[in-house]
Amino acid sequence: MGKISYKGLEVEINSRFGKKFLERMLNFANDVFVDDVSIYQDVKNESNISEFILFYIFVQKLEKSFLIGLPKNYQSKKYNDLRFKGNIDMVEFIKHNIPLKAKLATKTREQIEDVHIINVLYKALQVIEKKNSSFLKNVKHIKTYLVQNKSEHCFIKESLNKAFSSKALKNQNYQNYKELLKYAKMIIESENFTSKNKNEQKSYGFIINIAELFEIYISKLLRNEFEEYMLDSPKLEIYKNSFYKRYIIPDIVLSKDDNYIVFDTKYKKMTMEGKSQNGMGDLDRNDLFQIHTYMGYYQKIGKVLLGGLLYPMQNFNEEKCHSENSILSDEYQFIVDGIFLEDDQNSDKEITLEYIIQKEEQFIKRIKKLLK
Repeated sequence: MGKISYKGLEVEINSRFGKKFLERMLNFANDVFVDDVSIYQDVKNESNISEFILFYIFVQKLEKSFLIGLPKNYQSKKYNDLRFKGNIDMVEFIKHNIPLKAKLATKTREQIEDVHIINVLYKALQVIEKKNSSFLKNVKHIKTYLVQNKSEHCFIKESLNKAFSSKALKNQNYQNYKELLKYAKMIIESENFTSKNKNEQKSYGFIINIAELFEIYISKLLRNEFEEYMLDSPKLEIYKNSFYKRYIIPDIVLSKDDNYIVFDTKYKKMTMEGKSQNGMGDLDRNDLFQIHTYMGYYQKIGKVLLGGLLYPMQNFNEEKCHSENSILSDEYQFIVDGIFLEDDQNSDKEITLEYIIQKEEQFIKRIKKLLK
């Protein structure tokens, strides 16, 4: 969903499942679980819904990405002190250390956080704070860190260009920052598109992926219904101390003692279309392998009770969506499940809140049945 403006004409692109489901997800994201309160109504009075979601998703992704650390580049650093680091810098050694002194001029290559990425992230937080400071309540520590490490004099256009071309983003560990920077750019550009200059700026727009919002919604729905489990989205390091070490971050892990339920959420079309002559079907190959990687990790350290992919389902048949086992073990099942919703754009009747709640209850009931 998103917003596009061109020469005074504004177009809002809405969610395929309608306003009620979007409202439900927003309420859950803000810990409002009662039926007669709507965050969505408050948002419409203050600003457009697309911008609200853009800010919310950016902050959520920043909080998650920051767990891994900020992207780093190798840079040359010079020293002239008592400690020997790297190699002797012959030019500086001749200039400053002859006749021989206690200090040595050396140079080394070190991994240093990319200041241009820091500048861009900080600027985006500034824009959000001006419009609604409540968004920053969970990332104040990140903002403080960015303030301490940003450039003293920042030219944001230059930082944007250099941030997107940073070599640090080639590192697999920092792939999340590519999307995060795209959201940051949208936010920074939105600051310049005010009512005063709409006529001067020919066009402006942004498209946002609300998959992050769907993940939060499903996570909180499960957390509320499975209180005996601890719910987390952990950062897991695999092949530690090797040159090919990686981090994997499952969307949802429910744990109790050494028992685990592992899910990944996907805000994608899911009509149960299988592989055919027309294509590979609805279930993406990479998504399937990814969730099995997560399940395999937890199977090694404990007991997996259930694993699967969760969607806003547009078609559902339990017999076809729930396997009898997984390819990793006969002791637990692999499932494709989620909230069954008709496509609001292809339906004569609008999805109601009562309908959504009913489908949530059916989803939870199916999960509990599988765990018995």
